Amino acid sequence: MDRLSKYGHFLPLKHPYSAKTVAELFVKEVVRLHAFPTSIVSDRDKVLLSCFWKEMFRLASTKLNRSSAYHLQSDRQTELVVYGRQPPPLIYYGDGATTNATLDEQLKERDLALTTLKDHLRLA
Repeated sequence: MDRLSKYGHFLPLKHPYSAKTVAELFVKEVVRLHAFPTSIVSDRDKVLLSCFWKEMFRLASTKLNRSSAYHLQSDRQTELVVYGRQPPPLIYYGDGATTNATLDEQLKERDLALTTLKDHLRLA
């Protein structure tokens, strides 16, 4: 569905169909007319995210490397490309270093979360 014109492509599929057949049909009927979309909105269906994307990028001869905040696989390469340097380290916060009570509380919570994460990583 195009966001501006609200024009959509409705393509018939015989049941049962797989992510591979959906991706092939998408490339054949939509990509050939409009090129690859700049964005796709999804309901985060597990089948679509895993199989459809893999197949669509395979058809485009592109290697798909996915990463997330939980399973970071990009090795901070994005920061190096975008900013030209490694991201800055988080600086330890000393108690009472600010006069803003809300900020003071948020920084304490951040330090507690970081300490907990480091402890869990050490145990893993």
